[in-house]
Amino acid sequence: MRVLLVEDDGMIAQGLQTALRQGNYAVDWVADGKSADAALRDSVFDLVLLDLGLPQRDGLGVLRAMRQRGGATPVIILTSFDRRSPRCACSFSCWIAHPTTRPAARRETAWVRRSNAPFTWSSSC
Repeated sequence: MRVLLVEDDGMIAQGLQTALRQGNYAVDWVADGKSADAALRDSVFDLVLLDLGLPQRDGLGVLRAMRQRGGATPVIILTSFDRRSPRCACSFSCWIAHPTTRPAARRETAWVRRSNAPFTWSSSC
């Protein structure tokens, strides 16, 4: 399973990459919204782990652009924002407050891999 990790905090990104690779996931990491847009246009991913507070373009902008292009890749939102904010009209699979633990990251990505449920903005883990 190929995962795009979009996270601007290097320490969080390193921890998540380590945990995911230990779970046998292939991980591509980008640290800003502009690079995330390019990666999502140029490559195919099975899952996106997306921080909302990104430089150059925020995570919701990245998600909206992906959905407008017809991208249906499952997305897990990684953020320190409160679960109730911000609301968006674009779909994501799950919401994880970070920093998160390695077991939580592996558990939530496994949930998305097993799930064939429809992805709506109001769903959560």
